Amino acid sequence: MSGDLEWVLFEFGSDETLRDRSRLVKLMSEVVKQSDFRFRPSLTLAHPPPELVENSLHALTTAWDTAHCEGQFGALIDCIRPNGFCVGFGVEFANYGRLHVTTNNGSISGLDPVHYENVESLTWICETVYVTTHPEYGYGMVSPQTHPFAVSDPWQSGDHVWAVYDFNFYGPNLASALGRDRLRSAPTWKTVEFDDGGIFLQMSPSPIAEWELYTHNYERTAEILGLEIIYQGG
Repeated sequence: MSGDLEWVLFEFGSDETLRDRSRLVKLMSEVVKQSDFRFRPSLTLAHPPPELVENSLHALTTAWDTAHCEGQFGALIDCIRPNGFCVGFGVEFANYGRLHVTTNNGSISGLDPVHYENVESLTWICETVYVTTHPEYGYGMVSPQTHPFAVSDPWQSGDHVWAVYDFNFYGPNLASALGRDRLRSAPTWKTVEFDDGGIFLQMSPSPIAEWELYTHNYERTAEILGLEIIYQGG
């Protein structure tokens, strides 16, 4: 499947957060318990590619350790559905305060039913990341090609939100700072309120394929939240 990677970034505000692999292994375990996704280390130079691992805690831990040991600049592990849709989880060794969730643009940019299904799977993965790891902030879709600042700039606890994206995850502190009533009033495709007080705003059912139809929702949400910038369509 050709295309650029699309990223959803989750910020934890501390470089120490994801050094403890137990958070990531817990996330992996929740994914395989609740879905038909299966994991394998993302070793780009491996021929043939690594086999899918068993769903046991030991196997998932070993898979993450393998990805961590083999990575040059960071650790990346893939989770794959039977239909071939692949989502990557990764951290960069220079910034353990950020988890990136990635997928190929070519898997989610069409109007056919499988692409909508893939977007739903990606959304579910991101929601599972939130409820399992409790980040301060999550946003995407972005890519190093079109949003190099968003990918490279470090997030610090207490930083301000300055744009509306396709996916917007606000932890409880950010949700309070932005105003829960204002977030609830945003004209989204989907709004989710989490048990920890966080809120998720999804602006479009298929952000890359159908971004033009929902531009007004992005603009109105930015206006409600007092933001000046929107990013649509990956």
